[in-house]
Amino acid sequence: MSKIICELQNCSGKRLSDCISEHLLKNVRKSCGGKGLCRSCEVELMEGSVKCTDIEVSAPAKVRSCLSFILSDYAKVSIKSVSLNNSIDIEGAFKIISELTPDTSAEYSMAVDIGTTTVAIIVADKNGGVLKTQTCLNGQVKYADDVLSRIDFCKDKESLKVMQMALVNDISDILKEINLPIKEMFVAGNTTMLHIFCGEDPTSLGKSPFTPVFLESREFSSKELFANSRLPEFKIVTLPSISAYIGADLNAGLCVLDADNQDCNFLLIDIGTNGEIILKINGQYFSASAAAGPAFEGHSLHCGSRACAGAISKIYFEDGLKFSTIGSEKAIGICGSAFIDFLAVARKNGILESSGRFSASTDTKTLDNIGKVFYICENIFISESDIANLLKAKAAIFSAVTTLMDELKIKPDCLDKIFIAGGFGKNINMQNAIDCGLIPAVEISKISFIGNSSLAGAYLCALDSKIFESAKNYPAKIKNVDLNLSDFFEDNFIDALFLE
Repeated sequence: MSKIICELQNCSGKRLSDCISEHLLKNVRKSCGGKGLCRSCEVELMEGSVKCTDIEVSAPAKVRSCLSFILSDYAKVSIKSVSLNNSIDIEGAFKIISELTPDTSAEYSMAVDIGTTTVAIIVADKNGGVLKTQTCLNGQVKYADDVLSRIDFCKDKESLKVMQMALVNDISDILKEINLPIKEMFVAGNTTMLHIFCGEDPTSLGKSPFTPVFLESREFSSKELFANSRLPEFKIVTLPSISAYIGADLNAGLCVLDADNQDCNFLLIDIGTNGEIILKINGQYFSASAAAGPAFEGHSLHCGSRACAGAISKIYFEDGLKFSTIGSEKAIGICGSAFIDFLAVARKNGILESSGRFSASTDTKTLDNIGKVFYICENIFISESDIANLLKAKAAIFSAVTTLMDELKIKPDCLDKIFIAGGFGKNINMQNAIDCGLIPAVEISKISFIGNSSLAGAYLCALDSKIFESAKNYPAKIKNVDLNLSDFFEDNFIDALFLE
């Protein structure tokens, strides 16, 4: 795995992760929000000493940089490249099925998708012509990686403001660079992201009964958020969310599909840390969500990586296990799509048992504190504990879908279409996703990847008032199924923990 050597001087008394970020101009990943609960920020201390949780540690040692304060005048550390929030492959492309009839009065409109990891924007003229697209890393990742960690971070008004301004500054920087007189901005994202964007306390979303402060669309002036940016005033409109964990991003997806006019049974799935699912069957809408965890984004996996240059994105079998990386660059880690490939390909070729354990005939090595591992290439491996985490993640998604269908007494062959939304689906081999038990077994021709439907839906709503009216009407049509109350969920989840 690729590593970066970082020499730090005159940093005594400072937090190690902050010093690394300042030196490299890249944020250190903190998947747990800097609480020291994970090892995403772990570095190898090669020279110098630090104080970590009241214990003085001297080189050589592995330390969690978020908890470590430098004691020496000089420190030298080795950092895994996947521990840095560097450039990533941001999905801004999308496919629109809905028919667009622009009727906006604004000369220039802007659509924004606030993703947990990224922010993507489109600027369009009044005829729908795309003038500018831009993407950036969501600045909130410097404080916490996933949704639950960000909810936890916003424990008081000051922390909420820090998280909100990280996002506002990202958008402000983009607006300054675009330098066009924007009149309207339509914003989509999951329910938590919209709470933070609007400055509302999201902590109720992190504990039962998971009650949001608001779900409806909100409209306000840019001066409320961008007061110090010297930007011209414009109107901000958020798309309505559906529930605490079915956000405006999925509502935007329904707009993209022109769902009310889809004369078929379909499944819309956004696969991520929280798997969001909407099922339309016989003209009725149902939703469910499942906490898949961050494994598909490479978190909590020994050689896991986000989708960035050098990340292994595809694994296949051709006279042995082969792989390809994003940008055809040297492999630095493994991203979610390749982990799905591995589950399917390794099981099919006898590397894995149905339980996820390596078969007796597989050439594995045993590493201290890790256990059995299978090397994909030099320095990059998959461990049995990695596989266990992946099986839990895919089981959460699959059991949510199957439980929803069980509650409605339907089978996969009732589905006419499956739409996969979000950036994660871009590199997925759909047959492998079926074979490993991530999505229902249907004909491949029924599956479509629609890209960043959250951004696309915001774009449509900004330009066409009829589509925005549909977005406001969809939530009332959708019945949410609480998987925790279903008699089917536990059995479905346990069954899905295995590979066929």
